[in-house]
Amino acid sequence: MAKTKDIVSTNPFTEVTIEPIVVNGKEQRNKRILVTDDEGEQHFVSAVGENYQLIHNEILHQAATDVMSRSDHTFEPLKTYWDGFRYLDYYRSVDPIVYNKNEYNNLHLGAMWRNSYDKSSLATLSIFILCKGCLNQYHSGNLFGQFEIRHVQSSAFTQASVTDALQNLQIGAENTLKLAPRLKAMQQEVIDVEAVCKAKSSRLLPDNKWPNVLDQLNNEEKTQHGLFQALTNIATHELPDWNGHRYRESCTEYFLKDSVN
Repeated sequence: MAKTKDIVSTNPFTEVTIEPIVVNGKEQRNKRILVTDDEGEQHFVSAVGENYQLIHNEILHQAATDVMSRSDHTFEPLKTYWDGFRYLDYYRSVDPIVYNKNEYNNLHLGAMWRNSYDKSSLATLSIFILCKGCLNQYHSGNLFGQFEIRHVQSSAFTQASVTDALQNLQIGAENTLKLAPRLKAMQQEVIDVEAVCKAKSSRLLPDNKWPNVLDQLNNEEKTQHGLFQALTNIATHELPDWNGHRYRESCTEYFLKDSVN
């Protein structure tokens, strides 16, 4: 049986099974998760407790489709990430979240659905904001809302779960309207070297990405908004999908933490 890192799978909805762990002919209390690759070979990805319940990516996808279909906004796929045992599905609203049609109307609501078979993540819905022109993503579960389901008790989303996830999606849309004035105000706040150094010392991004940030800042307005755009541009387009959202969160909360109450 191949190791996890050797998985070659292009189908996030591939077969996944849980079976007992047997040692010296004796069945153990823990179980193991096996993921099937493109060649039909099974891969061990994680040992789990006896009460663990699998949430299959397909179940999460069906729940996501259900939740977004009930929203006041129409969503379209943005990007899917799947490495054989970790799954991300990004969506964005077709219509903008309009603060003022004559001012700041290029913000779109995003929904990131996340799951894993190696216990690195719960099944999660995270609300984010997407800037239409540059596709920069502004992430923050604290500011916009986040919904998690643990891999226990039930492997299916209940009606209550769908309702809670929908509520989080709606809260995210409402909070977007609250932060739009702050984004507008940031366009008027001129920055200096001290402001850039302060952002760097806050470790919003890996140190080796700061030359890229400065290069991007040359293409932006020299304001707090421009610095925010430079940081989120690198965090969105140059960092890995699976962990990149953590840096997008740090950037978003650094600039917008006081905008949503």
